[in-house]
Amino acid sequence: MSHHPEVPEIRSFVELFSQAAKDRNHQKLKTVYDNWSKVTEKYFKQSEWPTAKAMSSLADDPVFVMLYKEFYFRHLFSKLYSFVTLEQRFESWENYSNIFKPVSYTHLRAHETGRNLVC
Repeated sequence: MSHHPEVPEIRSFVELFSQAAKDRNHQKLKTVYDNWSKVTEKYFKQSEWPTAKAMSSLADDPVFVMLYKEFYFRHLFSKLYSFVTLEQRFESWENYSNIFKPVSYTHLRAHETGRNLVC
């Protein structure tokens, strides 16, 4: 079985994940988070998820890429720990650090909507 975006269930899952990230839809992101382990168990129980680069044909939103990488690395460290390379460890740390980089107030205001007010 192929473990790439060509598998319809994986493709639709990643597309939902990408759209939720792009829309900054927290409820859909929670649904993706809740279903990640089910998809992992079915397709990636003993193998890696495709890299973020491999998924770039489906989505290139920076928030999606950052969140996808976080899920990807969590999976590696929890299921395939003995196969994690030093390079992957550094990339994981870099991605994790980027999640918590401060965002400027001006940047937040630029994305403000009636639903998501920045105070």
